[in-house]
Amino acid sequence: MTPPGAFEKPILDIYHPNDEFNMKARAKLKSWKDSVQITEWNELLTRSDVVKFVVVRHPLTRFVSVWDDHYCRSCEPPKDPMLERNLNKDAQDEYQISLNSLAQAVVDQATSTDMFEAQLNACRICDIEYDYIIKLETIDQDLPYLMAKMGRLDNSKELVSPETVHRNKNSKLYGYFFETLDPSELKNLVQHYSSDFTLLGYTFNLAKNLIGGWD
Repeated sequence: MTPPGAFEKPILDIYHPNDEFNMKARAKLKSWKDSVQITEWNELLTRSDVVKFVVVRHPLTRFVSVWDDHYCRSCEPPKDPMLERNLNKDAQDEYQISLNSLAQAVVDQATSTDMFEAQLNACRICDIEYDYIIKLETIDQDLPYLMAKMGRLDNSKELVSPETVHRNKNSKLYGYFFETLDPSELKNLVQHYSSDFTLLGYTFNLAKNLIGGWD
C-alpha cells in the first residue's frame, strides 16, 4: 500500500504471514521501523485506511520480563547512562542488576530507557486513536479476530503458542519474582504503574501477589 504524494515506496510492508517470528524476523521488522521518518509515522496515523492497534501487557509482568530479557548475565542491556552505575560486573551473578535494585531505580526514575515507562506514555495511548488495544494475555483470541476483520491470512497459531499465553498469565511464576521484593518496593512499583492499571484494566492483589485483569 503506497501513501499518496509524500512517499515513493510502499511502507506498509510489515505483514509477512509466512515468516517465522524469530530473531531474524524481529531484526527485519526493527530495520523497517528505524527507516521510517517521523513525518511518515505522523502521516500514517492520520490515514483512515490504516488500522492502528497496540499490544499491551500487565505492567508488573512486563517489568519482570524486561529485567529477565535484557539484564541477564549474557544479555546486552539497553544503553542507559543513568542505570549503568548500578550494573554488577561480577560474572558469577546471574543478573547484571538485582530485581530489587532495578525496582528501586524505576520508582526513583533513575533510568532513562522507555522500557520502564508506563505503557500509557510509551505507546502514546491517549494521543493516538488506536482502533484496537490488544492484551498480550489474550492475544491468541484477539489476533485472529483482528486478522479476520482485516481479511488477512491468520498465522497467529504459529506465532503464539499456548505455552506462551499460559506463561504470560502464570501467577505462580511471577509470584515467585514478586516475593523477592520487599512489600514496600512492590507497593511503590504498583504505584509507579498506576496509570496502566487504571486505564488498561489490569489488577494486582498485593496481599496475594496475584496478577489479573484480562478475564
